[in-house]
Amino acid sequence: MVPCSISNKRRWLMPLVVACLMGTTSGCSSRPAAAGGNSASPAAITADETCPVCGMAPANYPAWQSLVLFVDGEHRSFECPRDMLLFINNMSEYDPGHDRKDIRSIFVKDFATGAWIDARKAHFVAGSVEKGPMGEDFIPFALLETSRQFIRSKSGQVLVLRQINNDVLDTFIPAGQR
Repeated sequence: MVPCSISNKRRWLMPLVVACLMGTTSGCSSRPAAAGGNSASPAAITADETCPVCGMAPANYPAWQSLVLFVDGEHRSFECPRDMLLFINNMSEYDPGHDRKDIRSIFVKDFATGAWIDARKAHFVAGSVEKGPMGEDFIPFALLETSRQFIRSKSGQVLVLRQINNDVLDTFIPAGQR
């Protein structure tokens, strides 16, 4: 029998630790997988980017970030879902070079997990007591049940992206905050 020295233990322990770490972190990327050519992974939001709606720096608000990716490869980043919703409903004002048909993907951060999610599949809570970087906001969740649990303690109502137009934005965002 060969005595087990510390160095022998390290030789087999290190690969085991690395394998365990890889196993626990695989699939945990905050970037969603591309699906059917309709989606793409969110672009990294850099410190020099500014929101096209309000001019704030989205990099300063990682929990609230939203992102619109265009078919031409460009993207626009936002410090909160509210400004992204204002943008996509008023693109001629904020980005005359693009219109809604140019949008490839829209991403928001799930308020419960912080993971990027497809905004077209998200459940947005409007009218909550929870405020975003710009005040009144539309708080996104990946799961309907999670949004309902949130409403039980923070109030509001659940909407999906296709329901949120300028009339809805006017209802939930005070005139002085637009």
